[in-house]
Amino acid sequence: MESCEVAAWNRAMQNLAKARRWQPALELLHAAKKRALQPTLVSYLIAIGACEQGRNWSLALVLMQEFQCYEYPLPPHVNAVNAAISACDKGGQWRRAIHFLAWLPGVPGLNSCHHD
Repeated sequence: MESCEVAAWNRAMQNLAKARRWQPALELLHAAKKRALQPTLVSYLIAIGACEQGRNWSLALVLMQEFQCYEYPLPPHVNAVNAAISACDKGGQWRRAIHFLAWLPGVPGLNSCHHD
């Protein structure tokens, strides 16, 4: 369950991301963690979407790993994978985009925690 404080941080991140201010949106995620707030699935979806807007495929990969391996040890959310693939595509990293396909549930060879 999302706390009121985390929900407020998520709304602020979403507003920044919608305004194409992806770097400040990501800074809010890190600031929330420093305040010992627990980011939610929504927090990570917003942050990875911000990486997509900023064409920051490498940070999308870091956030996907953090989300999947440390915060939520479940198969990644399809929207997060799509945003990460799009960030790779926009950044000219098609091989990395293909790498993310293995993160989708049901894809043979899925490894729950990727540490390249």
